[in-house]
Amino acid sequence: MIQLIFDWNYTKDYQPQTKWLQQVLTRLHRDYHVDKLNVIAHSWGGSALIHALADSSSLQKEIAFPKVILLGTPIDESVDENTSYAKAQTKASTDKNYQRLLKKFKEFDPLASIDFYNLMGSVDGEKTDGSVPNVQSLFLKNIIHPNWSKYYQAVYTNTDHTDLHQSAKVLDTMDKILWNNRPLAWHH
Repeated sequence: MIQLIFDWNYTKDYQPQTKWLQQVLTRLHRDYHVDKLNVIAHSWGGSALIHALADSSSLQKEIAFPKVILLGTPIDESVDENTSYAKAQTKASTDKNYQRLLKKFKEFDPLASIDFYNLMGSVDGEKTDGSVPNVQSLFLKNIIHPNWSKYYQAVYTNTDHTDLHQSAKVLDTMDKILWNNRPLAWHH
């Protein structure tokens, strides 16, 4: 297991972390011969991962990512929590990072199929974990393709943004995804 914590993550966006993550993944492959890696990423760490993969055709070809678990990861940050996913699909996004992802993922060609697990929280019955509206995370479905991925999602009630990486129920789910081959009830 490798834990990557960004030393300085108080930036206006996740682009510096995207470059750092690309460098770390490249070094893991080059120096330590890592060619297969499951990933758990929280919040902008997940955004950085998605952008790192989208921006690097060499990473797409050098490392297989069989299971990618995203925790409260915004994909399209232009959508507010009061807009449903269905309604958001009818509007043009104003998030330039998301628009770039749409273009990049049209040419995305991973080494192997990726199972994406999109885990989101809900506070006080709302469709947000208190920091990231779930609708922003749901836009992951728009950039991936069934030819090279599977998509699963779950929303955890009474779970805020921090709980997504600390809550026993979420940690138990991640344990089952990564190490148990027991099927889980998933919403596709």
